[in-house]
Amino acid sequence: MIRRGVVVALAVGLVATPAWATERLFVLGDDAARALAPEVRALLRPTPGQRAGEQAFVGGDEAAAALGEARVPLVLTREGVPFAWRDPSYFERLARARQTRGRAGFGEGLEDDDMAGAHLAALAARYPRQAHLEVLGHSAQGRPLLALRIASDVADRRRPTILVAAAEHASEPATPAFAFDVAHWLLEGGAGDPRARAWLRAFTVTVVPMVNSDGSHAFWWESTDLGRKNRNARGGELTATTGVDLNRNFPFRWGSVEAAYDSSDPASNFYRGPAPGSEPEVQAMMRLADRERFVGALIFHANAAKVLVPYTIPDVDSPEPSAPWAVARALAPRLTHPFKRRRYVPITALYPVDGTGQDWYYHEHGTAAFLVETPYSAPTRMAELTEAIVYTRPIWQGVLDRWLEGPSLWVRVRALDTGEPVEAVVTLDEVTLRAGERWRSRPDTGQYGTYLAKPGRYTVHARAGDRHAMAVVDVPAGVRRVELVL
Repeated sequence: MIRRGVVVALAVGLVATPAWATERLFVLGDDAARALAPEVRALLRPTPGQRAGEQAFVGGDEAAAALGEARVPLVLTREGVPFAWRDPSYFERLARARQTRGRAGFGEGLEDDDMAGAHLAALAARYPRQAHLEVLGHSAQGRPLLALRIASDVADRRRPTILVAAAEHASEPATPAFAFDVAHWLLEGGAGDPRARAWLRAFTVTVVPMVNSDGSHAFWWESTDLGRKNRNARGGELTATTGVDLNRNFPFRWGSVEAAYDSSDPASNFYRGPAPGSEPEVQAMMRLADRERFVGALIFHANAAKVLVPYTIPDVDSPEPSAPWAVARALAPRLTHPFKRRRYVPITALYPVDGTGQDWYYHEHGTAAFLVETPYSAPTRMAELTEAIVYTRPIWQGVLDRWLEGPSLWVRVRALDTGEPVEAVVTLDEVTLRAGERWRSRPDTGQYGTYLAKPGRYTVHARAGDRHAMAVVDVPAGVRRVELVL
C-alpha cells in the first residue's frame, strides 16, 4: 500500500525537478508573433491557451536571449508556465462567464479561484432559498474562503450536516469540479433523480470548492510548479518554495511523522508549517467544523483513484467498530468503473502522513470523513473530466444514502430545567474510542449525529459537567432519533 502511494506521487510529478527553473512563458501580440524570425520561432513552442489578439509560447533561457537580442516586444514574460496558458479553453470560458455576469459559462471545464467564486455567487443568486453564500475567512493574501450552504430550507439549522471540500492542493485543478457537481446535483434535482430531493430535505450540505485560493491563483497565473502549498510568506519574499501544505497543517498528531511526503523543511512541497493549525485557511475550516459538527465529509484530491478512510496516520487506533470503514465497504460495490485500468478502492493511506484535515475532522467531531483521490489531476479534455465526475458520484451519493438507510443515530441533548440545547460529550457503550476522542453535541442545537457500523442495541450517554443522561435504543436501520435530558 505504501509502495503504491509512492509510485502515485512520483507519477504526478510532486518530487520531479520543477520546470520553474527551466521554462518561461512569453506572450506576444499577434503582429509580433507573426514577425518572429524562423530561428527564434524554432526555440519556442506554442501553448494551447490563447487570449484574443495574443499568442503565447514556452521556451528556456536560449529563447529568452534570442527574443531579447531581436528586441521582440513582449506583452508578458514569466518564469514558469501558468496553467491558464496550458488549458486550451480557459480564456474563452472566462470571457463568456464575464459577458453573462455569472448566468452561464460555468460547469464546462476547470476553474481558477476567481471563476470558482463567481460560480458560487451565481448558484446562490439562482437559488436564494436553497443556497446561501458565506465567507469563512480569508487567505494569507486576503482572498475570501467561500462556502455554499445547500438545503431545501437553508435557514434550518437542525439538520445533519455534510462537508464537501476541494482544492486543498490547488495544483490538482480538477478537484473543484467534483465539489461543484455535488452542488448542481442537489440544487438542480439530479437530472430527475428522486434522491436529490430527499437529500435536499434531509441534510445541509456545505460546499467549499476552493480551500487554497492563493495556491490556485499561483498555479493558474504564475506557474504550474506552484499551488500544492498556500502562499503564506509570513512577511517575507514570495519564492518558489513559499507556503504550507494545508493537508499537513491540521492539529491532530501534527509533527508525529517525518517521511518523504510530510516534512518540517520549509522548502519541501509537503511542509507542515511552523505550528499546528498555523494557516488561515486551516483555521477557517476548523471554525466551520467546530460550528457544524459534520456527520460526514468528502474531501476531493487527485489522482490515485482511491477512497482514504480515517485514521490514515500510522499507529493511531481507530474506534472499534469503525463506522467509516463500514460505510466505505458499503460503497465498494458501487465503484466498478475503471480509469485506465484503475478503479476506486477504499484504503487507509497512500503513504505515512500526519496533520490531515480528514483525520482531524474524525478525531475532533466524529465526522465520517473520506478523502477521495479522484483519477485525474488536470485533464484538459472535457471527456476525461466528465467521465471522472460521473463515475465518482456513487461515492458522495453513497455517503448520503448510507446515513438515511442507516443504521445511524441522531441525538438531541437538552437541559431539564430550561429545555435549552446542551453541548455534551456523547458516547456509546458499544463503540470503543481508542485515541482520546471526545465527540460532543452542537452547542446551538444540542444535536450530535453518527453513522453506526452495524445494526443493534446501543447504550447512549450524554455528559456535561456533573450531569448525565442515558438511553438504550434499538437501531435496526434508518436514522434513530434520541432525546436525552440533562
